[in-house]
Order: sequence, then structure tokens, then C-alpha cells
Amino acid sequence: MDVTFTFSIDWDSDDDWDEAYEDVSKYVKSANWSMGMSKPNQLMGNESRLSLVLNNTDKRFSPENASGAYYGELVPFRKVRVQSTYEGTTRTMYVGWIDTIEPQGGDGRTVAVRCVGAKQFMQDQTIRLPLLENLRSDEIIQAILEKLQTPPALTGQHWILGLAGASELGESTYLADLAPSYSLDTGDTTFPYVADTWDKNFHGNQYVGESWEAGFKGYDAIKDVVKAERGRFFFDRTGVATFWNRSRLQTSVTLAATFDNEHKSADYRYGEDIINDVRVMVYPRQISDAAVTLWELEEEIQLRPASKLKRPKTVRATFTDEDSGVEIAGYEPYVDQFVVADGDSAGYTVDFQARGAQIALTNHTENKVTISTIVIKGRRLTSFDTIEVQVIDGVSRVAYGWKEYVVDSKLQADLNLAESVADYELFRRKDPLGVFYSLEVQAVDDTRTEQILTRTMGDRIRVIDDQLVHDAEYFIIGEAHTWGLRQGYKVQWNLE
Repeated sequence: MDVTFTFSIDWDSDDDWDEAYEDVSKYVKSANWSMGMSKPNQLMGNESRLSLVLNNTDKRFSPENASGAYYGELVPFRKVRVQSTYEGTTRTMYVGWIDTIEPQGGDGRTVAVRCVGAKQFMQDQTIRLPLLENLRSDEIIQAILEKLQTPPALTGQHWILGLAGASELGESTYLADLAPSYSLDTGDTTFPYVADTWDKNFHGNQYVGESWEAGFKGYDAIKDVVKAERGRFFFDRTGVATFWNRSRLQTSVTLAATFDNEHKSADYRYGEDIINDVRVMVYPRQISDAAVTLWELEEEIQLRPASKLKRPKTVRATFTDEDSGVEIAGYEPYVDQFVVADGDSAGYTVDFQARGAQIALTNHTENKVTISTIVIKGRRLTSFDTIEVQVIDGVSRVAYGWKEYVVDSKLQADLNLAESVADYELFRRKDPLGVFYSLEVQAVDDTRTEQILTRTMGDRIRVIDDQLVHDAEYFIIGEAHTWGLRQGYKVQWNLE
């Protein structure tokens, strides 16, 4: 029995695929989609991608064809879904959004539709967080994800003021759900302080010419949490942001399937991933005993009369050390002084973050008022110079050369945990091993078709290869699917 694939595009962006014209399966000539990690020990997943090649003989997929069936809807950000149906079971294989539409010109009769997952829309967003304390890694990731947004066009029905079809009262006035969906393992590690070391010099926030007043890159913050935890973060087949804790792969013992010389091809390597010098960076913290001045207003601020002040005036405060002027984090910050000149009346609200604050000022009168003094105090949270935990295997280093591996997470403050991480990484990678990096399986019979549709990231499989005299168990950490009218269906699993 052949597997049937259904390729659907949510052209009207109503978060369903109920309309008949949204099923484009009969036009699809080939499809490739992938997600997850591409190599062993990779902590952050790659972008989830889909590439469709469609028949465009009648020009229905040519965006500028005014008489085309999809005219006006051939635009980016339309949601795309791939489903398989086999022996009565329907499975979602991919969810993403159109990135580009690339019709062939001239005598061309096809169009390529390139799609991406949520990662592309999240990875460049900057966010701010208050100083967080004693949170597990999953709780930190959840706090970050709830600050990140996907564009409204990615999240189905939504209200856009003034746009026909999206602003009719009682019919299409939907509030957009901008937060990504997520599935998070309970973290194995609890961190005493979070966000105090995520500053303008943090990971991806180092590109010349960019301003980091808006905060830090949220996706880089997730990366820092995952590095400290030694977990994994990726987007699954349904587009859900997924976090595995450190022990997920260490404790999962259930074998999902065995492939005994059944693979079409494989990427096998021996001795490639050796490490014998592991260094883990630790960033100890200390809180000052007494409150100090974290920030004060340098110049007076004038506020227009209340009737002319359309919105609160916003002031951004960056916490700095009084003596050195170096940016710092504040613990339990508060407004110590707020002075309005000449006895006028004004108010404020403060959104405290780990390394600063955003102050919204309002005028309660019909006169111009002058804010002469604002002082924020709090205890200083100091991150000291980096401590390096290093473990070396001398025998491995002599036998195979110097193979260094550095774990640098700004979140890491625990020396004992750092030592455990270093010992674990050294133990499992100091000696040469024969490893399957990937395995390709073709859907040539019912058994293999069922397996490649069912097996996904996180499944434990056994691989036997008589030619290599190899018999070992692996986890699927990534998947790449290929389907075509002529070549049939196959999958490549990336393994660890």
C-alpha cells in the first residue's frame, strides 16, 4: 500500500485547511522537508525547512497573474502543512510558513515554494527580562518564549485594524496569539540568577553597528540555557518548540525499532569526534550587602500638559557602577527618589529588568511639569571574572593529538555542576568510536514505510551493518524527508 501525502497551504490565513483550494497536492511534483539537529552533540536544532516543486503550467502559482486562481494570496507567511496517510493513520509531518515563492519564467512550467519554521522569525528578536532567581532551565526557556513573538500572519485568525476581512466587528476581530507553542522537559538544573549576564556583549549581540538598548536576543538566551543544562532545543514536526533536559537521552532505554542491514545508505565515521581537553566556564555571582545607586536622572525632563501628552514619556535606565561606570545588574531595585519641580503633580510606572529599567512618566495636570530627580537604588549583583574548570585525558591527548572542547555559558555559576559536565563529556568522547552520523531508509515495503513515517526525533533505534561489523543503538536527533512522483519516498535520520 502506497503512502499518500497531502500538501496544504492556508491561503486565507484562517488557521485551518478546510477550503478545497488549500489542498495543492495534485500540483506537487516533489517535496523535501527537514528539521532537528544535523550532527551528534548539536544542542540547538536547525531551521525546519520545506521545499515544494509545483506544476505551474496554467500559471495559477504566478503571483502577478491577475486571472490566476490564487491571485492576491501568493504571499509569504501563509501557513503550510504536510500530512501522510498510510493504512488508515494520518500523521502531521511538517508545519511551517511560506518564505519565498519562486516561479520559473520563460518556458518554465514549475514553481518552487520555500518554507521555514518558527526559528527564523524568533532568532533576531530582542527582549528584556527582570532578574529571575532560582528557576529551572525549562522555566527560564518558558519565560523567554512567552516574550518572543511570531508574526500575526503565522498564527491564524487575527485582527488587523482597517484590513478588509480581518477587522469586521463580531466576524473577524480575533486577537492574535503571538507566543509560540512549546513542549518542555522539566529541567535538571536550577540556576540562582538569570538574565544578569545577558548584556550587549552576550553571544549574538556582538554585531558591529547594532544598538542593544532594546535588550538581548531571546533565541541566544535560550541557547545559553541549553548550553548550561546540556540539553537540546528544536522545533518538532508540528512546529512546536521542544526542549529536552540533560538526562532525556541518558535515561531513555525503550528501543523503538531495529534496522538490520535495511538501510539504503549511511554516513559512518570512525574516530572523528574525539575530545580530550574539556573546559567549562563558570561565572560566580555576589550580591552587595547594602543598597547602592544604580541609576539617576542626569538632565531634567519636561512633560507636556496631560491633554497634549498622547502617551507616557518613556525613559530607559541602564544600571551602572557609581565608581567605574561599568554596566551592572541590580538586585531588588526600587525608586528611591522621584522629584517634580515647583510642587506639580506627575506619576510614573517602572518595568524593572535585570540590568536596567523602563520608566513611563505621566503628567496629571494641564501645565507643563518638570521632573528634576529620579534615583533608582538596589543591591549590586556582580559577576566576577570567569573561572575555568578543566579536565584532560593525557593518554588520549598523546595518542590522538590535542582535541579541545569549550563549554561557555553565561548562566553557569556552579563549580560542582561544571566539573560534572566536564567529566561526563570527557568520559564519553576521549576514545575513538565508530559512529553512524545518519541513516537513509527507502519506503520499499510495508514495514519500512510504517517505520519511516512513525519514527521521529527522540526515538531510540538499533542499527546493524554486517559489512562494518557494527551493532549499536542510537537516538534520532534530526530527520530529512524526500518525496517525488518518480523517486518515491525516503527519509534520512540524523543519529547520535
